[in-house]
Amino acid sequence: MRLPDLTPDRLDEQQRALRERIVGGPRGSGPQHFPLTTPDGALTGPFGVMLHEPALGAPLQELGSAVRYATGLTDRVREVAILAVAAATGSAF
Repeated sequence: MRLPDLTPDRLDEQQRALRERIVGGPRGSGPQHFPLTTPDGALTGPFGVMLHEPALGAPLQELGSAVRYATGLTDRVREVAILAVAAATGSAF
């Protein structure tokens, strides 16, 4: 089953607040390796999924943001950590 994309006009108050934290924070203003939104305003990747359940999506977004933007890890060290976890868990991606 594929979850439908949630465009801004279909969001409730909690979803709208989470969307604004995602696109209004460093993720939305910093360098992006893939588009954060589709042309109709839906969030892409895991961020769009997070909107379906804001009570879970908000803490996940905060954790990801903290790891990426609020630590002393260099980009290289962070990527090595990501690859080490991927290897340890057998990730094929």
